[in-house]
Amino acid sequence: MLEECAELEQYTVFFQIGEGQYGTVYKALDKKTLEMVAIKVISKQNKSSADLEMFYKEISILLRLKHPHIIQLKQSFETVDNIYIITEYCKCDLLGYAIKRDFLKLEEVRMVALQLLSALKCIHSLGLIHHDIKTQNILVGVDGKLKLCDFGLAISLKNNNEITLINKVKDIYVANINYLHNIKWNVGVVLYELFVGKPPFDGLSAASLKEKITFGNVIWPKQIDNNLKDFLSKLLTVNATMRFSWEDLIFHEFLHSKTIESSLELSKKTF
Repeated sequence: MLEECAELEQYTVFFQIGEGQYGTVYKALDKKTLEMVAIKVISKQNKSSADLEMFYKEISILLRLKHPHIIQLKQSFETVDNIYIITEYCKCDLLGYAIKRDFLKLEEVRMVALQLLSALKCIHSLGLIHHDIKTQNILVGVDGKLKLCDFGLAISLKNNNEITLINKVKDIYVANINYLHNIKWNVGVVLYELFVGKPPFDGLSAASLKEKITFGNVIWPKQIDNNLKDFLSKLLTVNATMRFSWEDLIFHEFLHSKTIESSLELSKKTF
């Protein structure tokens, strides 16, 4: 149960929809706007000052970001015991959506790429980097549009030579490369996983995974659109400096088709 406080009187809380290492999320109704929202509750108990600073930083970043494909912050406040972050409500994360639909069709992958790149352009324009691009951090809104979330690890582009985790289910391979090259890799991993149903590189151990990545051994499905394959291969190339420039990425033929949809299909059968 949520604690009683004046700020929460504005909301009708329905039920818990998620729980993680740092907090619990509830679905609720904003009585003033009649909009569904998500209330994330972070207990201050047993949290280090660094942990708490991460949440304060995420709030300050979300206040700056106004974009249709970035999660919208509605309100934030804190009590003696908890920090509350209230955002727009989303149906599920992108990985969950893809799994329930036996992964995405070509047109859906194209739409995801365009919306994700649009969100990243906004973030970079403010001198920020997300630093944790993966399918679990991309939500599907009630309108079927993507919403990038989880900015707790976001940092400034002023220091972009960071150690970052490769998008792998177990997050076990570490790459020390310039972020602006690494983000292209992460986008490639996300899109490949959404289309194929598994990461482009896999291994039973960190050593075997590193070896596969080092040699660039991507396993391509037999039936894959040539434009998509070319697009992904130039994102997942081992040599970071040989990856797409941002201009080449935006103007690649894969992203420019007359069949692009504006949202993912949401149906009661799917969810």
